[in-house]
Amino acid sequence: MICSLSNNNDSNILTISWNCNTTAAINGDPNCSGKLNIVQGSGIFAGVQGFGKINMPLAKSIYDKLS
Repeated sequence: MICSLSNNNDSNILTISWNCNTTAAINGDPNCSGKLNIVQGSGIFAGVQGFGKINMPLAKSIYDKLS
């Protein structure tokens, strides 16, 4: 999966690719565990290189009733 992160004026963009496997934590909540690679950067991110590990919880529900 490829994702682009940018600020409000879209002049500073960081493009990353990431791959993860869904696993269950000890408490039973699903999470995404894997690796990411920085593909490209522009603006203040120009020339940025790198990679890393990711471990993030997955949303069970994003629905919230507002009054």
